[in-house]
Amino acid sequence: MFCRRRCSAQRAIDIKQYLLAFIAFTWLNVSVLAQTLPTTIEDRAAWLNHVPESTLMALVAYPEEVFSQPSMELVPRELITLLGKRELGLDFCQLTRVVVAIEKFDDLTGPPPGLGVVLNFSSPQSLSDNILSDFQPRTWQGYEAYESTGTETMRIVVVDEKTIAIGNNFLQGVLAEKQKPGAVANLVKKQAFVGEVGLFVDFAGIRPLVVENLPPADQVPLPLRQFLALPDLIESISAEITAVPGGKNQLHFHTTSTRDSERVWDLLQTGLAMAREAILMQVLSEMDPNDLEMQTAIQSYVARVGAWIQTHLKPEINERRLTFNLDVSGQMQMVSIAGMMAGMLLPAVQQVREAARRTSSANNLKQIGMALHNYDSAYNRFPDRAIRSADGTPLLSWRVAILPFLEQDNLYKQFRLDEPWDSDHNLALLEMMPPLYANPNVPGQSDTVYLAPVGPNCFYEGLSGRRITDIVDGTSNTIMLVEANAERAVPWTKPDDFECDLEAPMNGLGNLRPNGFNALLADGAVRFITRGIDPQVLRNLFQVSDGNPVDID
Repeated sequence: MFCRRRCSAQRAIDIKQYLLAFIAFTWLNVSVLAQTLPTTIEDRAAWLNHVPESTLMALVAYPEEVFSQPSMELVPRELITLLGKRELGLDFCQLTRVVVAIEKFDDLTGPPPGLGVVLNFSSPQSLSDNILSDFQPRTWQGYEAYESTGTETMRIVVVDEKTIAIGNNFLQGVLAEKQKPGAVANLVKKQAFVGEVGLFVDFAGIRPLVVENLPPADQVPLPLRQFLALPDLIESISAEITAVPGGKNQLHFHTTSTRDSERVWDLLQTGLAMAREAILMQVLSEMDPNDLEMQTAIQSYVARVGAWIQTHLKPEINERRLTFNLDVSGQMQMVSIAGMMAGMLLPAVQQVREAARRTSSANNLKQIGMALHNYDSAYNRFPDRAIRSADGTPLLSWRVAILPFLEQDNLYKQFRLDEPWDSDHNLALLEMMPPLYANPNVPGQSDTVYLAPVGPNCFYEGLSGRRITDIVDGTSNTIMLVEANAERAVPWTKPDDFECDLEAPMNGLGNLRPNGFNALLADGAVRFITRGIDPQVLRNLFQVSDGNPVDID
């Protein structure tokens, strides 16, 4: 017996997302790994009974056949079964067929389009209490059903013990006994579909909506304007995956003439080239800018993939159809998958590593900030930017002056404070840089990029350290230290810091890590400043009393 309880609209939405995610998972595995047995056109035609005339897009897949093949031996069936039963009470490894139909719509701002999903299983299924606990039981069209109570009603319908349907009001048409063929059904029949996965889109049915929502040509960047012609060239789109050796694995663009097919191919080639460059730029922007070897490797891989696509995706143009034949042989699949995963994982690893470095650097700045404030508490002012000689000559950095407040008193006592940083004695201490001064993005054991801004009205100006009362704009609105670019690194004992260029305040900043730099504010907080910050805002943050406090939270 199916449990009868009430459900919210949110739960219904979650079901749809879960099912669509599973369908996407099935599509991926079938398209890249599956091998299955030959199937007749008649066997594959039955699913069209769930495709109403008003269907815009239909997808069909046969997961159980795929999962049973030797090439799918390493698919985690146990986890798929467990998660399916735990969340829905359904064993997706026994799913013989999935049909998804989406109804045509003419308003992007209106309610969601009609949706119908039909799941056929090889053995009886029992929906779990977990999924039905909030549903309201109904009898719908003579079926046992469960409905959400929101404004957009979603239904779970028990068609029989091996068939479950899910959808909104469009489900009535999807489950109708007889269907009048529409554009999608005719497209399927025309192609004589016998594959394991098929996707069919009546693009002409949505063309007016697409064209209506395109921006005016004069608002589109010149290189992209040529793509505004695509909607008028394409009538429908279909894809078919049949992974048996020698089977069809094709992507089709259906047009109204050979000339239109050729034009579509020209635009697709241009689009692929532009997309490749855009992806490369995006990947490189997320990587460590100092890791030139990794950047070179990624560029080489993207170029190689682009060359492969250009070689292997040459289409056949047959009057009103542009067809791409896809090679999904087992060895090529595994090589391609390995390469694609490496191409995607390397930037991901870089991002994880960069996130750890950024956090470590921020912690360093926080500890240095605490030492500066403890110095202020002891001496009623922040340290001067330099330990000076009697005549005011800078000898050693403020980084040496705060060593006692970093639990480095023994190191501090070894310095000769009346000698310059590069005297024979003091220079020998350079290699003893405290770990807090070492930035994880900068190699070396004696240089630091934690620098104080120096310049008119900046945190450091003149021959003495500021008092906290000097920071008129507020300590939370004033930068005390920055994480400068690697080329600005200085020996940590040298009285050298970040000379602010208030005309171009980002000079020397923002290239150490992707997208920006860490900054220590005068209140001890660390903020990440992005490269895209308004220069005027950054200029205000550098100045302690310009009368323009900035809240960067």
